[in-house]
Amino acid sequence: MLSGVNHQFNLLPGASETPVVKFGEALKDQSGESKTFLQTDTKLKIRVDRDLILIDFKAKGFYTTVKSDKIY
Repeated sequence: MLSGVNHQFNLLPGASETPVVKFGEALKDQSGESKTFLQTDTKLKIRVDRDLILIDFKAKGFYTTVKSDKIY
């Protein structure tokens, strides 16, 4: 996924977490649009699968970002 691409998730009533988002891939939100507002103190858990980063750390000792920066 290109740097600077925004993710969007519509938090529907009763939902409290996103589907698992694979790191580096765009979220394909299937919830549709909602014309509701969030309640005060709404909690949201954002779930991200970072396995590719961890695999790179184990194999190479670092992870290379889309901008070619290395994270050690």
